[in-house]
Amino acid sequence: MKAKNKILASLLLAIVISIAIKLLLPSPEQNRALVDEFWISKTHANNRNNVVFGGDSRIYRGISTKAFTKQFNSKITAYNFGYSSAGFSKDYLNFLETKLDSSANLKVIVLGITPHSLTPNGLLNEDLEIFTNISNFKKYQGLYLSPILKHFSPYQPSELKNSLFKEDIPNYYQQKYNPDGWVASNKIPGDTSEAITSYLTVFNENKVDESAINGLIQQVKYWNTKGVSVFGFRPPTTTEMRTIEDSLSGFNDELIILSFKKVGGKWIELDSKKFKSYDGSHLRKESAEELSEILGKEIVKAYNK
Repeated sequence: MKAKNKILASLLLAIVISIAIKLLLPSPEQNRALVDEFWISKTHANNRNNVVFGGDSRIYRGISTKAFTKQFNSKITAYNFGYSSAGFSKDYLNFLETKLDSSANLKVIVLGITPHSLTPNGLLNEDLEIFTNISNFKKYQGLYLSPILKHFSPYQPSELKNSLFKEDIPNYYQQKYNPDGWVASNKIPGDTSEAITSYLTVFNENKVDESAINGLIQQVKYWNTKGVSVFGFRPPTTTEMRTIEDSLSGFNDELIILSFKKVGGKWIELDSKKFKSYDGSHLRKESAEELSEILGKEIVKAYNK
């Protein structure tokens, strides 16, 4: 065999082996193309759904729509439109409405309401703004090129070890970006005090805004008149975190729940002690799936009354 043919054959063999490895192993978790595809698709894809979820990182890390939709007898579509530090501004609430299938018989918006989501800093919706205002090239890349490019991203050594030997690696942050807008998350080992330090200062000059509450309640009232069922809940976290938020943020869940129900919203009460957090703020993957199942059952129950 000529040298040129040997080189070509070796190159083709290397390509085949690379493709085979990529097919056998999951997508790298620390993968810029995958992350871009996830957030750009969430923001710009023209999907319309029976159920949309809104809220901050406790939603995008805390709601699996696959686990949620299993509770329904009929086929429905649902998507998680949570963003980091998201707040219930008028623009964000309108954004959620655009992702709803207005022609469907079942139209549901589910809001995970945290103290931070009603603060001035939350209302800025900086992460959503970043992905809303990206260039057309970035949008094209995220929607059409990233699904291909992500398969050629290099692996971290820890990712290969974890995938091949199914080991729980110490100090390993697991993040799986799912196509329904959910990031399944875990930390090994978990530390439920990790997020506490930042939350001791996050509400400094950043208290719950009364106008944000009023705006949210008015939007729930409007949706109710349009035939959209609106469900609210407080995303579960640790007892220590909840105590800090209640004492420092100015959040009064009793008044918010009362106002929410008064305009036709439906509130779902949850027992936070049933769920496990990996950092004191966000739910472990297994607890996120459990929460999603509970929400699905509660919403099905509400429709069957």
